[in-house]
Amino acid sequence: MSSSNNEVSSVNISQCYCGNALELGSVPTAETGCNLPCGGDHAETCGGESKLNLYAFPALAAPSPTSSSAPAPTDPVTYSNEGCYTEATTGRALTGKVSYDDLMTVAKCAAACSSYAYFGVEYAVEVRLDRSREWT
Repeated sequence: MSSSNNEVSSVNISQCYCGNALELGSVPTAETGCNLPCGGDHAETCGGESKLNLYAFPALAAPSPTSSSAPAPTDPVTYSNEGCYTEATTGRALTGKVSYDDLMTVAKCAAACSSYAYFGVEYAVEVRLDRSREWT
């Protein structure tokens, strides 16, 4: 006779969010709320529970009316730290794109979001239930 054993495990996953604007209700909060390490670089912080470290890319310079050529694009990996922010009132603070990576870094998120105005990293714990083990 066999019975199944359910094992519960947790995996720390950093989330990367991109967007061109913050959603309603996302506001700055104390930096202490964004104190959890990034999976890919423990020297960096990847937000906290329901809080994200928010970054902004510098705006591209507008072309001069007298210039005949377009301005050189800004380096897409240059970004500014805007601080710790809460999630929005009824959802995510940034809604353009999302990616998950247990080895997330701020630079990796920046690269994934280079076509957006903002990006943010947030820490999460994913709980997994393993039902594959059988006991006899």
